[in-house]
Amino acid sequence: DVALRFLATGAIFWGLTCVQGVAQSFRTFSLLVHFTNWTVGHSHLAFVADYTFWAFALIYVMVPQLAHRPLHSRKLMEWHYWLITLGMTLFMAALWIAGVIQGLDWMSGRIPFLETVQAMHPLFGARLLGGLMAGAGVLCFVYNIWQTARRPQTAPAVALVGGGGE
Repeated sequence: DVALRFLATGAIFWGLTCVQGVAQSFRTFSLLVHFTNWTVGHSHLAFVADYTFWAFALIYVMVPQLAHRPLHSRKLMEWHYWLITLGMTLFMAALWIAGVIQGLDWMSGRIPFLETVQAMHPLFGARLLGGLMAGAGVLCFVYNIWQTARRPQTAPAVALVGGGGE
């Protein structure tokens, strides 16, 4: 079940967010990664990875039930899952690696700031690729939900608010 896979992957990302948060609470590690791309990757992990994965799972379960229509395409759902999972993993890993490199460079005090920024270019390319993959996954999701909503109903709609007619 792909919706369950989204839920489980979101839980894994949430667990990783918690581990990173604890790691960042230690002074020595915080000195290394504070104000670097690591913290950007950490926030993307929480908000873009785990919370949206849970939302995708909920939407994939609820939309067909509320609309009384089968999901348009399971294959698009699979593509969505793999594109966004691999894309976000690449996106966040590039940010974490960049953050550690930035922190080490800054702590050394011997590397000019501009050289540190220039050293990030390959990692920013990986971040772009990951973001494009995730974006393509979201487009699969939007198209799939849109087509599901456009299909004819297979059963009469259920009233969400009670009242009247008894």
